[in-house]
Amino acid sequence: MLHATRMSTSSSTSSRGLASSEAESSSSSSRTSISSRRSSRKHVRASEVNNDAIAKRRKTRHSDVYVVSHILARSLEKGWSTDGRILEHQYLVRWEGYGPDDDTWEMRSGLMQGAAELVNAFDSKEHPFTIIDSRGLRPPTFLVRYGVQTFTVKSSPLYEEVWQTPAQMRSRGGLSTETVRLAISEFQQGGWSGRAASPREIQLQKDRCILAILERKDFRPKATSARFMQDYRIRWRDRRQIREEWRTKIEIANMFGEDGREFVREWNESNGYKPKPVSTIEAPPVLSEYELERKRNIEANKELMKTLGL
Repeated sequence: MLHATRMSTSSSTSSRGLASSEAESSSSSSRTSISSRRSSRKHVRASEVNNDAIAKRRKTRHSDVYVVSHILARSLEKGWSTDGRILEHQYLVRWEGYGPDDDTWEMRSGLMQGAAELVNAFDSKEHPFTIIDSRGLRPPTFLVRYGVQTFTVKSSPLYEEVWQTPAQMRSRGGLSTETVRLAISEFQQGGWSGRAASPREIQLQKDRCILAILERKDFRPKATSARFMQDYRIRWRDRRQIREEWRTKIEIANMFGEDGREFVREWNESNGYKPKPVSTIEAPPVLSEYELERKRNIEANKELMKTLGL
């Protein structure tokens, strides 16, 4: 974990101060603290965000420190830094304790003071993206949404959506030729393709998908069984029909694959369910030949004493 000393913010509304940092380089959910946040208009491309926008702060009774939860996206174009000296990318930030509506675009130089590991980890991989539409044939053009979308990270309203040819996806998006080829192939086959796109959004495009878990009940498959099993009352879509029925965890996994397993896991976590401990019966100790012979002699002596009436 990294820790940085606190610095006071400038009187300028466009400056930022570093408060503290907590980052884990191997995880996108690493935490980093920044003392102020910049606001930007919804649905505005990062390259169009005004560097002199009024700083947005949400002060608490204790401090005005804000924690970076995730780096969601990187701007396609570079803009002038806050001090106007260099051209640099902006990064879309999800703040700890805040939802997608509070996401903001931040200049790279401001984040590097306390969130360098998060920024570098994001830059070390290809930019996550999703192809959501297409038009034209020569050359084909695709509507591409740039940004992270996973089971645990919700989509941001500030993601950039641009129409691009495959060549533009490589040049502007920084994507490899093979990545673009595979994404286009998947999109043309299924009508939806994403690199780091939300698995739930992809699943919802299918004829069969799980929609909700309504309740759960635990039971023992046999009266003598040490393990509990769970039944879940689920709501799911079968083409155009909505169904509700009880299913075990194994049945849900068989019906919906990885999406079903992840859906059950997240539902259990959000509702406070933890795996029940399995009761175990200790096996009798293994005796040596000497101990076995001694035990047999003791039993034989007891029988002899009974025979003699002693």
